[in-house]
Amino acid sequence: MSSLTTFIVLALAVASFASEELLGNHDKKAMVECAKEMGVDLKQKDLEKVPEFKCLFKCMLEKDGILKDGVMSEEQIMKVIKEDSELDEAGKEKVSKVIPKCMEDAKNIADLCVKSFELTDCVYKGLV
Repeated sequence: MSSLTTFIVLALAVASFASEELLGNHDKKAMVECAKEMGVDLKQKDLEKVPEFKCLFKCMLEKDGILKDGVMSEEQIMKVIKEDSELDEAGKEKVSKVIPKCMEDAKNIADLCVKSFELTDCVYKGLV
């Protein structure tokens, strides 16, 4: 299992939306694996404009077990936060509080790539 980092910053870190401290070594490897599987160059300019960009989030959430068979698990997100997050306790607390709202906001989004991105973006915004 990777860390909350995967959930929060996946490609956002690559797009300079999040801080490096959130991206752990396992997550870097998984992000690179997802990008390779999808044929996405993580170093390209304007990465967030690439059509597959939001699907990187879906791939990472699936690798973390957060997204399974099209369903996002709030329980798994919380487990990842508690067990594997590189966030300090204050960061973990902030994320734990925002997760239910983010899950609710994303629940009716049918496209799993968009849903994964929106959920991740919501959690990230709750951190900053």
